[in-house]
Amino acid sequence: MKFLGLHTEAALQRIADSSESPNPPTLNQSLLLGGIGFTVVSLLVFGIWAFAGRALSKSFGEGGFYAVCAIAFIGLSGALFDRLIIARGTLGRFYGLFTISFVVYSFLWCVAWFLLAKQQPNASYGFATGARPAGVVGALAGTLAMAACFSGGFSNWKPLWKNALILFTTNTIGYFLGDLMFTWLLSDAGATALDNSLGKPTRVVLAKLSWGLGYGLGFGIGIAQNLYALQQPVRASMAERGSTAGAS
Repeated sequence: MKFLGLHTEAALQRIADSSESPNPPTLNQSLLLGGIGFTVVSLLVFGIWAFAGRALSKSFGEGGFYAVCAIAFIGLSGALFDRLIIARGTLGRFYGLFTISFVVYSFLWCVAWFLLAKQQPNASYGFATGARPAGVVGALAGTLAMAACFSGGFSNWKPLWKNALILFTTNTIGYFLGDLMFTWLLSDAGATALDNSLGKPTRVVLAKLSWGLGYGLGFGIGIAQNLYALQQPVRASMAERGSTAGAS
């Protein structure tokens, strides 16, 4: 996907043409921004589920509801992760790549959900139900496809398998950590631990938001790591040019 202009040569050319000196984020800065930023985004999107999920599903169907959430994720996340791109002036280009990547990821995850979880008579949300195998298969297929889209967008295939493994791991851990919090908050044990001070409707909202908390933190860290690794050739070229200029 060189047409997006995110590959190394294009990035270095934009850096050379820019009047501003680039200030590439470190790995820790990338993970911090990605983790915290995408957690906020995820809480906002899961808030749609918490406060308007039933109405949207009734109006657009379950598939339509997932589409609304995907659009919200894309719209809120593109500008966030574009801040991790070394060469500036790429917002539109990165939105194009992120849209393709997240749509493919969401589509494959939804296919796993509808084919696996929905085939079980007790399928519902929660760790002990059909969400578990569907979530794993969806995460595996979706994150591999997302990592491949990212690699294609940056024309850097070298870290693909490592990036895919990291993306799958962080996405799955975050998803099921949120899943566990969701299930616990809705359980009798959760109600007892909270001294039954919160009514069921309030615990349902908190449970849904807690799922967004885990999902956002895990997936945000994974996406940020992928973007950092894919731009390593740009960092290496900048370092080489800097050392050459210093020697001259």
